[in-house]
Formats: sequence, structure tokens, C-alpha cells
Amino acid sequence: METLGAKVMERGGEPAGFWLVDDSYEFEYSKSVIDGVFVGLALDDDNQSHLTEERVQMWVEIVLEDFGLMVPVPA
Repeated sequence: METLGAKVMERGGEPAGFWLVDDSYEFEYSKSVIDGVFVGLALDDDNQSHLTEERVQMWVEIVLEDFGLMVPVPA
């Protein structure tokens, strides 16, 4: 994630889809964390596969919103 984010910024782009680092993540250090957020979605299918589907769904909504593509879903 960090490498891709750096490439986007090097080329003048703005990364999208930042993901908040919360207590559900267990790690000591990641190059992919900048100012308390992951530069993208961090998934751990080995240790936290039960959280993957929900995280992906929420992250897709964040990315759509970042690009102004969020479409309200009728109730």
C-alpha cells in the first residue's frame, strides 16, 4: 500500500481510500500508516479473516465517496 500511495503522490495524484487504524489491528509498525491512517485498506486474512468482508464493504463506500461517486441507496 505504501509503495502504491507513494507512486500516486510522485505523479501529482492524491491517494484515496484512507482507512483508520483502530484497536482491531494488531501490529507494531507499518510503512502504510501515515498520521494514524492506512494508505489504503489493510486486510489480514490469516488472523482476521472474519473482519475482511465488512472492511471491504466499508472501504468501497469510502473510495466511492472520495471520488464523488456515492449513490444513495433507496430504503
